[in-house]
Amino acid sequence: MTAAAAPTSWFPWDDVLEAGLGLLRLKPAELWAMTPREFAWCVGLNRAARPVPARDDLGALMARFPDLEGVTDDGRDLHRVDRGRHGVLCRGAIEP
Repeated sequence: MTAAAAPTSWFPWDDVLEAGLGLLRLKPAELWAMTPREFAWCVGLNRAARPVPARDDLGALMARFPDLEGVTDDGRDLHRVDRGRHGVLCRGAIEP
């Protein structure tokens, strides 16, 4: 005697549970109380896909804004310069 195969579902229950209970850290009662529209909003399914830059456009941006290496214009080590709260080099920064 063999066990019957579990029926497959057209709905991605595993993904919903993983996102709701794991990613969003909802309590089970909170997850099941949500409408499908609320759930979609929370996991970002309602957002329009953002366009990806073309390879040539990305190359132009990389050439225009190269990664900073070495030292600043006035000779200070980049590793000792304040990069600001967003990790961006602050040109007028004071060394710590």
